[in-house]
Amino acid sequence: MLVIDTNVLISSALFPKSPLGKIVGRAVEFQSFALSGETFAELKEVLMRERFDRYLGKQTRIDFLEKTAAKARWVDTGQIPHVRDCRDAKDNKFLEVALAAKANHLITGDQDLLMLDPWHGIRILTPADFGVVTEDE
Repeated sequence: MLVIDTNVLISSALFPKSPLGKIVGRAVEFQSFALSGETFAELKEVLMRERFDRYLGKQTRIDFLEKTAAKARWVDTGQIPHVRDCRDAKDNKFLEVALAAKANHLITGDQDLLMLDPWHGIRILTPADFGVVTEDE
C-alpha cells in the first residue's frame, strides 16, 4: 500500500511522460494507493487552480481526479490518533493516511517528510528512490 503526496500526484498529472510521471503511473497502476477525504480535497483544490490552465485543460484535470479517486483505497483517519511528528503540520495528514492504510511507502519530494524516513515502519521515499526500490523488490 502506498501514499503519494499532493505535489507528486500533480507533477505526474502535468508531466505523465517524465521519469517522475512514469514512476508514479506505474505505482498507481500496479499497487494500491490510499487517499483520505482531506488529502483528496487538497489535491483537487491545488490541481484546479488557474495557474495550471496552461498545462492541462480543465476537463483533463477533472478526468485525472476522477480516475485517481476511483483507483484509490479510501481510508478514514478519524480512527487513529492525530499525528504531530512532521515539522510542517500540514504534512501530518499524509502520515495519518499512511498509518490508517497500513502503508509500506509514502512517496514525496517534501524534505519535511523525507527526513522522517523510516517512520513507524513506513519508508518515506522520493519518487526516484521508490522506483529503485520497486525494481529491486
